[in-house]
This record gives sequence, C-alpha cells and structure tokens, in this order.
Amino acid sequence: MESEAKPVKRRLRGKQTAPISQPPAEEAAPLKKQPKNLRARLKPVYVPKAHESSIDPEKKEIIEKIYFDDRTGYRSVRDTWKKAREIDPSIKLKDVSQWKAELEPRKTQVSGYNSFIPVAPFQEFQVDLFFISIPIKGKESTETGTKKKKKERNKLFPALICVDTFSKYASVVLTAAESKHRYNVAAALMEALTEMGCYDEEKGGHIPETIYSDSEGALVSQELQDWFKEQGIRHLTTLGHAPVAERTIRTIKAIYDERKKHNPNKDWKQILKEAVVSYNEVHVHRATKMTPDAASEQHNQEEVRNNLEKTRVMTRKYPKLVKGNKVRLFRKKDALDKERVPLWSDTIYEVVELKKDEGQTFYKINNNKTKYYMRHELLKIT
Repeated sequence: MESEAKPVKRRLRGKQTAPISQPPAEEAAPLKKQPKNLRARLKPVYVPKAHESSIDPEKKEIIEKIYFDDRTGYRSVRDTWKKAREIDPSIKLKDVSQWKAELEPRKTQVSGYNSFIPVAPFQEFQVDLFFISIPIKGKESTETGTKKKKKERNKLFPALICVDTFSKYASVVLTAAESKHRYNVAAALMEALTEMGCYDEEKGGHIPETIYSDSEGALVSQELQDWFKEQGIRHLTTLGHAPVAERTIRTIKAIYDERKKHNPNKDWKQILKEAVVSYNEVHVHRATKMTPDAASEQHNQEEVRNNLEKTRVMTRKYPKLVKGNKVRLFRKKDALDKERVPLWSDTIYEVVELKKDEGQTFYKINNNKTKYYMRHELLKIT
C-alpha cells in the first residue's frame, strides 16, 4: 500500500515582510540611534557669511552692466573702467579693480619674492618630501609559449630632505618600506636630524628652533606635532612650498643625474649618497659663497651672514592687514591643474585675530580652523 504523500514544508530564510507597495505602519523598523563616537565625528559644515561689497551700489551696477554685456563685455579692468567712466566720471580705476577682486579669485601669485635669512645655523630647517624615479626592467613572460619581454617602467622611491636655511647643509633619507606613511616619514625625519648633527655636540648639539614645511599629511600628523611640542620646536606649515628645500632638491637631483648617466651599472642608492656628499662638501652655494659644510663652521658664520644679506631679495610688498580686513586664502595647485585655475580661494574670509611670534605676524581668519596663516598665504581684498 502506497503511503500518502506528505506536503513539503519550505523554510523561509529571514522574516517574511509585507509587500513594498503597502508597508504596514505597525511593522516599520525603528530608526537606529547613531553611536556616540560617530555622532562626535559628525561636525556641522561651516559656511562663511556672504561677503558684503565695499563699492558704492550705483557704481557697482554700472560696472556690472558694462562688464557683463554680451557684445562688448568681459574685457580687462582698464577697458571696463574706460567705458564706465563715460557713464559716471567719478568711477576710478581702483573701483573697477576692487570690484573685479571681489568678483573672482586671482589666478596668479603676487609679484616679487621676499627671502628669509636666519642669523645662525640650527635656527630654521626646511623639510620636504620628493620622489626619485628609478627605471625597473620588465621580466620575460612565457605564458603563451613564446617569450615576451615586458616594457620597462619607472618606480618612484619617496625620500625626505632636511636643509639648514642658514648654511644650506642638507641631508636626504629614503623612507622605510618605500612609503610616505606618517610613521615612515617620522622615522626618516629623526634620521635626517641625526645626520644634520642635532645630537652631535661637535656639530652644534641642539635641535632646530623652527622646522618649516608644506602641509604634507605625514608632516602635520598628530604624532609629529606632539613630538615637536615636546622638543620645543616651532613647526611652521605653508600652503605653498618650502623654497630652500625645493631648490636644494633640484641641485642634488642634477648632481645625481649626471653621476648616474656616466655610471649606469652602479647602485643608484650609492650614487644618491655620493651626490649629497658632493653637494655638502664640494658645491659652492651662490648665496653663501662657500660650501654648505664650510658655512656650518662657527668661524665662518659672520661671513655667511654678510653674504646672505648681500643676496637678500625683498621685491614683494604686502599691503598691511588688520583685524576686519577681507582676504582670500592661498590654495596650492594640483600638478594637473591648468594655468587658468585660480591660486586663491573662491570664498572671501575676514581677519579675526593677529598674533606675533619671534618678530613675525600670523593671522587667523573666520574659516572655523585653529591655524594661523602667514602673510604670503592671504590676499587682501578690502
């Protein structure tokens, strides 16, 4: 006798939900509360107040009408001023210049350059990261039965450079694990300071008063900032570049490339070490009139100081900034940015506080950050 077939029971995975078109209100899942640590990280977005123009409204209306004319507009500041003067003779060239400065950020840096001259070694070190490009030969592949040679490629090895702004003495250290991770960069900086003689009594035996660098993430890490405070080092960061460090990188790379070209089979790391030694002991710096190694000697400091003063450059003049002035903030261009990309922020900020430190004035603006900016990082609007 055949047994009676039993109905097959299917087990549904998970809970059965109501159709999407008609969700029952009583079964709606309650909203989960955000974890406390997550809520602490969610900060409100800061939006600066809209900038109020300092130009007379009637003059501004005339200038805008001329500049935004579809047929004859979008000309230079001087051309716009000439047409605006025909309508209102009281409109000055500075009115149009002021209106244009408030309209859009400047695309170029302020003309000129001002150099900083320390009074002795170990007063200021400039630090920067750069890459050394090394060609790597491709390996032969036999996957398809025939040997195929892969194309040669270049591999970038990160390195840290530390330069004494006074003597121009430099140290170059390759970062560990070929990485720009903050721990590897911190270790490279410690090694560079050792090579600079910061812990050698015969070479000075003290750490620098100031370290000047760009805003590279590994250099502004909290761990390094804490270490700087412990050591009493003032760390100045710029939104631009560290000029002495960058110029030294170009010089050492030029020495390295020339040696590498005539010694293709020699280890590139050894060539790099030799290039740094050649720079410090053989290369006569144009500003100090002697080698960095000689400029580090105590008996040469007075001569070095005089030579630096002779070559001092002070061609950039800044208008005075006071509390309440309107400014734009410098922003570093990306390597792929085109020429017409502005160097200054779209947002106009206000100077809210001034601070003096070792004879230098720093400025705080209303961008909801604790950082104080240097004068060259701010473009005065009004």
